[in-house]
Amino acid sequence: MELENIVANTVYIKAKKSGLDKDRGRSRKWRNLLAFPHITDCEHLRDELSLNYEYVIKQQPIGKRLFWSYCKTKEDLSNAIEFLDAADKFEVCLDSERTATGTELWQRFLCPAKCESPLQIPVSDIDEINRVFTEITDNTVLPKDLFTKVERAVEDHLKDAPFHEFLNSIYFDRYLQWKSLERQPVDKHTFRMYRVLGKGGFGEVCACQVRATGKLYACKKLEKKRMKKRHGENMALAEKQILQKMNSRFVVNLAYTFETKDALCLVLTIMNGGDLKFHIHNMNYATGLGENRSRFYAAEIALGLEHLHSIRIVYRDLKPENILIDDQGHVRISDLGLAVEIPPGGSVKGRVGTAGYMAPEVVMNSRYTFSPDWFGFGCIVYEMITGHAPFRKRKERVKREEVDRRVCEEVEEYGSAFTEHGSNLCRSLLQKNPTYRLGCDESGAAAVKRHAWFQSTNWVRLEAGLEEPPFLPDIIETECYEELNVFYEPDGSLVQNLDRANPPPIAPSPRGGFFRRLIHSRTAKTNLKSNSTQTVETTDHKNVLFSKPSTSKPNGLGESDIGSDELNNHGGTHLAEDRSLPGFDASPEKIEAVAESVRTVEHQKSPDKLMQRCDSVPDRSNKNRLLACCARGRCS
Repeated sequence: MELENIVANTVYIKAKKSGLDKDRGRSRKWRNLLAFPHITDCEHLRDELSLNYEYVIKQQPIGKRLFWSYCKTKEDLSNAIEFLDAADKFEVCLDSERTATGTELWQRFLCPAKCESPLQIPVSDIDEINRVFTEITDNTVLPKDLFTKVERAVEDHLKDAPFHEFLNSIYFDRYLQWKSLERQPVDKHTFRMYRVLGKGGFGEVCACQVRATGKLYACKKLEKKRMKKRHGENMALAEKQILQKMNSRFVVNLAYTFETKDALCLVLTIMNGGDLKFHIHNMNYATGLGENRSRFYAAEIALGLEHLHSIRIVYRDLKPENILIDDQGHVRISDLGLAVEIPPGGSVKGRVGTAGYMAPEVVMNSRYTFSPDWFGFGCIVYEMITGHAPFRKRKERVKREEVDRRVCEEVEEYGSAFTEHGSNLCRSLLQKNPTYRLGCDESGAAAVKRHAWFQSTNWVRLEAGLEEPPFLPDIIETECYEELNVFYEPDGSLVQNLDRANPPPIAPSPRGGFFRRLIHSRTAKTNLKSNSTQTVETTDHKNVLFSKPSTSKPNGLGESDIGSDELNNHGGTHLAEDRSLPGFDASPEKIEAVAESVRTVEHQKSPDKLMQRCDSVPDRSNKNRLLACCARGRCS
């Protein structure tokens, strides 16, 4: 078992390293696996997909990239795209850099006197922006939303004629091809499976790698027998449906789903940094993670909860074990098995979760909306700062009933590890009554983000993934976009799969193995000769292959053909049923040599040698046929 673990770990480490080298991580046939279908085969998607600006550009990253590429080919639109990119950078830049960045943006696009690339779009409120920059001083800090109105005006312009022109361009044709690739069937052969990373209630989680791209994921296997035994079918289906709605860098996202004979498989974002429980309790952090690191993780968890609540999903199982760290050092909320969607204006009821992290209203089995998540959030912040849970000491053995009593009745203790703002945040989040709990009013996550403990947090940069994490593991990522997203050949002609005037030829029937191609070639020659002599009717090559041995010699087949008299009489034609066998010499002379050798050994009355010779054939079904071949030869 120890040797197996060493081998599994070694293979997995090699797979992680291959993520840094695209040529090593992906299959040698990756271009065939990701080959774009011809555009004529994708036209039906125009009727099936939503074609509005909000969906194609705002919700589809590939749509935005292709629309940006289209706009850069138009002089009047290129400046608009560059302005939007510059405005995005202005919003997420550091406060110390915002004035210089904003001044450069204003001079390049909006300043009447110094404008290098003026926007060819009518924009209102320019005078107000010009006034801000004419009165600017060295101590001025520009507001983040200074260019927001101009951005809206530019986007309103792009939504109109430019977007409709984009829908009739080759760039949108390429978008349809990408969406067609997304719809390719996925099964276990799409991935390479590696070592087990952990185990859950319905099965195990293992690492996997997409053969076409080399990108690593985590494959969560839900065993069908175990789900049926525990009546967990509805829970598994609900988890999959909720994961489909996720679109946040702070929640584990669903990439693929497929089914095997024994399990339902969810392919998720891989998290190689471990969970918060491991880092708090097993990394010698007896006094917690420290306030700065705790604040960083807490802020990202809050953004994850904000995304879940925005689509009316309450998580209900927030605890350190379910907060995972990814390759870049950012945290994500994982395991949405207990999450549930709350109907608009409604509430839910259910005593689910983990003892010590369940809110008092959950323990008492009352109705609730999103309040349990903010109580669990307070428990995690408390544990990150102190190194132990608020209602259970480190390594303390307490019964579940006692923990539930403490949650509902006792007040948590605050030691020297807490600052004033840190203790105030935890007290506000761990309120027994959800009416007074921070984050449970109409403002929701916004109230938590405004708390003084998060005063130093730049939420815009954090949400954009630009803040440097306190823990930085290796980055492993593979992308194929730039290598596949080619529109023109080196000679300037349109690539074949986008050329409507050059549709693809009718696909030939799938090629079989060596035997199939050999017989097909020989049969074609036979049919040609039969048609020319008009003496024998054309025979279907499948009948020649799999018919019973015949005493008559088919017209046009020579002695070296697989359908010759000698092989037919000994059943040798049945060997042709197998497809390509790696390492097997499939020449007729070799087949006859092996059969003759087997007959010679059999006549020597040596059954052991007979089986040894048959083992030289790599396929089990071929061994049986070869034995049958020998038997027929002995009787002939």
